[in-house]
Amino acid sequence: MELNKKRETELQRLRRDLEESSVQSEALAVSLRKRHSDTVAELSEQCEALQRLTDSYNICC
Repeated sequence: MELNKKRETELQRLRRDLEESSVQSEALAVSLRKRHSDTVAELSEQCEALQRLTDSYNICC
């Protein structure tokens, strides 16, 4: 009986640890997706600015 209580306690601890890890993983994934999105947006703006400069240079010369 005592062994079952220990195993149940250990199982509950492992379940809590797993849930905590899952929450942390999801938070990290959300953070990385946002960072990726922000970086892509910034690079797109830079590409557009470069294209405008190229177009204006080609018109002038």
